[in-house]
Amino acid sequence: MALPLLAAGAVAPIVATIIKFAVGYFIARLITSLGMAMVVFASVDSVANLLTNQIEGALGGISGTAHEVLSAVGLYNCVNMIFSAYVSAVGIRQLRGVYNKITFGGT
Repeated sequence: MALPLLAAGAVAPIVATIIKFAVGYFIARLITSLGMAMVVFASVDSVANLLTNQIEGALGGISGTAHEVLSAVGLYNCVNMIFSAYVSAVGIRQLRGVYNKITFGGT
């Protein structure tokens, strides 16, 4: 009658240890991935502004009307979206674990 209680008492420390290490590993991995993603996405804003300023500077010799047409067509927004898409793809890959070798030294 007491056999299930004895078995549960014998297995409980092993199960608790496994759960403790698994939860610790996943929390560390989640924090590292989210930290890397936050750094990547925070840098996107500054680089996107730099790209927009460079494009506006390069197109500084065109007339005001042409500049307004390019702005109305959405050239600057298009460049920002394309750049953000590339950076988002890198962020998603690193969140999915492509960069395990960098963060955790896995093979």
